[in-house]
Amino acid sequence: MSTLGYRMGFRLGTIVLSSSRVLRSIGKILEHLPPEAGEGVDWNELSRTPAMLRKGYNLSEWRRRNIPLSPSTPTVNTDNNLGPRSSLDPLI
Repeated sequence: MSTLGYRMGFRLGTIVLSSSRVLRSIGKILEHLPPEAGEGVDWNELSRTPAMLRKGYNLSEWRRRNIPLSPSTPTVNTDNNLGPRSSLDPLI
């Protein structure tokens, strides 16, 4: 029973020590943030405006460069002499 108690205490101590280290590191990170980060921001306005537009990108130019043009109408086979074909026609 003493071995079990030792192992459980050791594991619990390890967990407590590692969690306190994590909490201390989070506290150090939060100290370096400016206090006004996130305060006074109009979140509704930010959600309506795309981030690329807020950073000064021209969206029309970006679309022209990055999105390929596709034909507006699909091409239609005008050779109607063959009539409707099924997938088995070449085998018959």
